[in-house]
Formats: sequence, C-alpha cells, structure tokens
Amino acid sequence: NAGRTLVVFPEGRLVQDHVEPRDSQGRWTSYDGRKNEPGERVAPFFSGVGRLVCFSGAAVLPCAHFGVDDILRAGADGTYNLSATQLRILGPANVAVHFGTPLDFKSRIAAFEEAHPQLTPFSEGIEAAAASGDYLGPEKRALYREITELVRAEVVRCHSEATRVAAAAAKAKARGVGSALIRDEPRSRK
Repeated sequence: NAGRTLVVFPEGRLVQDHVEPRDSQGRWTSYDGRKNEPGERVAPFFSGVGRLVCFSGAAVLPCAHFGVDDILRAGADGTYNLSATQLRILGPANVAVHFGTPLDFKSRIAAFEEAHPQLTPFSEGIEAAAASGDYLGPEKRALYREITELVRAEVVRCHSEATRVAAAAAKAKARGVGSALIRDEPRSRK
C-alpha cells in the first residue's frame, strides 16, 4: 500500500517459450507437480497472487512476454540467476511483451467479506488473520485460488498475444522488413 509496483512471476519461474512441453499431452509440469492445460505455455500459478491481492487491495496489471529465453538461458536447475556477474546475453532475438486489462478485485473482496463476517477482514492485515486462525482457512483459500485463476486467465491471453506479435516480428524480419520494435495496436475483445 506504499504506492509502489511489485512484479511477480506467479509460476515460480520464467516461461521457457521455446522448450518443448514435457509430456505427450503438451502439458508443462512445475517442479512441485502442478500441470497446466494441454497446449498452454503458462504453468499453473501459486495462490500467493490471490493472497497479495486480497491483503493489499491493489489492482493487477497482467503482463506476459515471449522470447526472453532466446536472450537468457536458465541454469541446470531451471532457474534464472540475473546477477550482474552471471547474466549471459545470448544475442539478438524477437521479444514481445503484452500488457492485459487491469484487474481490480475490490468489489469481489468486499462481497466475500460481507458473506463471511465471522472471518478477519483483509484490511486488518495478515498478522491479524494469522492470529485468528483464518488466514489459510478453506473459505479464504478458495478466494485466493479464484482470484489467482482469474489473473492467470488474463496472463494466458497476454501470452497468446505476445506470441502472436513475436511471430509477426519474425516474419517481418525474414522478409527484410523487420525492425527492433514492432508496435502492435490493441485489439478489441469479442
């Protein structure tokens, strides 16, 4: 609530766009065994996203990128170490970033609190919720998961758009028309 921006990768890692899916159904498996839907490149999210939203009251600006793994490579353990001494830039690549529609869950959180007056309000903070024992109760866990899945759905859409823009940039470059920046005008949703 300090007016700062917090960037999180709720999958617990950066997406490796050009690595083939890990099973025959096209599903990625996260290191803790969670799987995404067949064909999706975005892994399941940790529910901490929902918790952050509930306790901060902040809006979420979904964002996805495509092609970063052409510039950075994960280490043997699958993680990226972005320290200045270990950052390896692999060379030029088509990287696309797409920002989605801002998501505000204040009315959803207010409705939840109205429906569950026995639970500690989020505005009282994590410590108060933990002290009362309802921080990770089933009702709040369900809300955290619901919000997390709504955010993930928008990130999946953003990743599809970033993938589309990166493909257009690669085609333009192959035709000799490419530039360092391709501006993609927002599309209206149908």
